[in-house]
Amino acid sequence: MKIPFKPIGIEDKDIITSFTIPSNYKNCDYSFANICSWRFLYDSEFAIVNGCLLIRFWIENKTRVAYMTPTGQGHLKQAIELLEADSLEQGHPLCMLGVTPEAKEELEKAIPGGFFYIPERDYFDYIYLREDLATLKGKKYQAKRNHINNFKKKFDYRYIPITPELQIERFFEALNRGDKERVLTCEINAITYLLEARYQDVRIRNGNFNYQANSTGIMFNPGSYMECAFTWNELAHELIKRFGKKRKPVKMVSIDAPEKKDNKMPGSAKCITGKSGSGKCGAAAYCDTEYKCGAQCPDDCNSRCGWVEEHCLSAAETPDEKQQEHFVEDNKTLDHPGKITALPVMKNNDQRKEWLRNYKVWGLWYEDKNIGVKYYKYDFENGARLIAEEYEPDPRNQNSWWGSNLTESHYMHLVGGPEPEHKNNIPKWTYHTRYNKFPNSESELVEFLKELQK
Repeated sequence: MKIPFKPIGIEDKDIITSFTIPSNYKNCDYSFANICSWRFLYDSEFAIVNGCLLIRFWIENKTRVAYMTPTGQGHLKQAIELLEADSLEQGHPLCMLGVTPEAKEELEKAIPGGFFYIPERDYFDYIYLREDLATLKGKKYQAKRNHINNFKKKFDYRYIPITPELQIERFFEALNRGDKERVLTCEINAITYLLEARYQDVRIRNGNFNYQANSTGIMFNPGSYMECAFTWNELAHELIKRFGKKRKPVKMVSIDAPEKKDNKMPGSAKCITGKSGSGKCGAAAYCDTEYKCGAQCPDDCNSRCGWVEEHCLSAAETPDEKQQEHFVEDNKTLDHPGKITALPVMKNNDQRKEWLRNYKVWGLWYEDKNIGVKYYKYDFENGARLIAEEYEPDPRNQNSWWGSNLTESHYMHLVGGPEPEHKNNIPKWTYHTRYNKFPNSESELVEFLKELQK
């Protein structure tokens, strides 16, 4: 049986809440406000089959399908079997997100031992009583009262209407880094095309951000007395007028001889990642300019580029990508290139996440070109090994102009090392004695790195 999924709309509130409100699954993801609000990002769909509510959505840049735990009075095992068949049809094993302890108990009753559970601590719900948040009484909420009092002392706050002018500022703030750079450099045609292609057929409303867009343009605060519409070209001009850089005249002078190159690392740039064994910085993909050498980078990097200056190859000595291909043989384990430097000092979770996402600097360990997968590894001093499993971009997105759709998908596997401590009977990370198909989440690995560097 093919599940008759359909997109979630505001008109589906009554039928969806008739299943979610009586449900015993205490999870914010079952709130209709959340289900409806996030449908644009995840292409959320629902279906009612044999007395069960089934919800399907897409994650990881819409390359992988996932589901909520079915709820309702129907037969749970049959509903799970339908979801599994649907997931396999999409090319992925069944994955359910937001599984609460109550849902886990029901799943084990329906299919004992049929699931592998991975806790995602970053997504745990914080549950408060409405009266407690309104009054903030007692020692438990002392810290929150302190935050409020501190805010009132430091700031002269006021309530203001969310005008179209303010909406444009919020819209600019919501643009990613690459889009902002286009605005700052005043590329009017590129900005117009980007806005038109990216924001057509979109409706966003989340309190301080309210707009509706289509292929012709955008309307801020639709349906209100502050409604204001722009064509994409008009909005591009408005963004440039407000946020674009004012160009300064440049005086051109002739020189008799080329300037002597200074290969020393400028400013306070320093290395914490070490030199890539291939001679090319794997972290450069994260930079606006793909520097082949950290000495060329003018920024004081945290865990991006920044090779050891005395070991840095010049650009002429650095192999290009075609040369690099000869270093990798099909379906063979490679000697790990170079020597991995010691872990940098990571002072917060953002730095730990950045180090994890910069896995290519570890050096390519193994490649299987038959299935388009690459493996990178990092061996810790405590005996643990972290393996990054990277897949080629989804061919369905190859014709997309949007660069973020062309990035690789990767999964992290932590193998061996000391067993994790438990907090509230939950391990800080999932422990594997050997490599298997179940990856570790980023939040788990952050906990591992935090514990490692205590």
